[in-house]
Amino acid sequence: MAGIDNIQSDLFGFSVTPSAGDYFQPLAERVRPRTLDDVAGQEHLVGATTENPSFEVNGALLSRMQVYILNPLGTEAIEQVIRRALKEDRLLKELFIEIADLDFLLQFSGGDARKALNAVEAALSLLPEGASTMVLSRELLERALQYKAPMYDKGGEDPKFIARRMVIFASEDVGNADPYAITLAISVFQAVVMIGMPEARINLAQGVTYLASVPKSNASYQGINEAMSFTKSNPELPVPLHLRNAPTKLMKPKAYYRPGSEGREKYIRERLGLLWSERYKP
Repeated sequence: MAGIDNIQSDLFGFSVTPSAGDYFQPLAERVRPRTLDDVAGQEHLVGATTENPSFEVNGALLSRMQVYILNPLGTEAIEQVIRRALKEDRLLKELFIEIADLDFLLQFSGGDARKALNAVEAALSLLPEGASTMVLSRELLERALQYKAPMYDKGGEDPKFIARRMVIFASEDVGNADPYAITLAISVFQAVVMIGMPEARINLAQGVTYLASVPKSNASYQGINEAMSFTKSNPELPVPLHLRNAPTKLMKPKAYYRPGSEGREKYIRERLGLLWSERYKP
């Protein structure tokens, strides 16, 4: 690519809420470059996330950007990266390194080549300098990584922490798609507190399988975040009249909240009509 060294750009690393993404939209609306000469001097908006950008990025901004999905690498690709590093890296190629449990390393990496290479580097740092042969055993890799995944029932992560995360998940990710999820999650947490391990693993398993299989909705989570962002950006706005009550005679003539005739508000109106017929007439 001739001329690549002449490209000048400003890179913006960002983590923003969907509403705050409006700030970046003018940048994305500029004409997309077609040649290297078009790129020079322009600003470039670059973002990376482990979340779903459909939820985390403003829809208008997302539609003006090119999205690339980085899928996890397969075990064969991870193994190829490791072997290439051992063979071609200017430091590693001078050593005789043997990975005794390659399957464990591939499993730990989870499709991320960086994790695999970092694990090798961390394990090597635990070996004495000057050794003629460096054997990376599973025990050494586990010590380097402080691997805790198999330890949840043997003094690893506190089961109550897992149960608390389930309670949060029930509201954040399941929400009102299944309102019973929060009730079950709280019951699981209480069971873990009362029973303890190892029997509480059954309660945790019940909660996890239920939460994993029910419909999901993060509307509540997104709604409260957007509401807090809006109120923070507009602190001077008063509470709308239709959201206030009218506890005094002076306030009653004002146009305060009156439920409509659609959906659940219809039932609220009917109920209020039974209580205050002079105020809420059919």
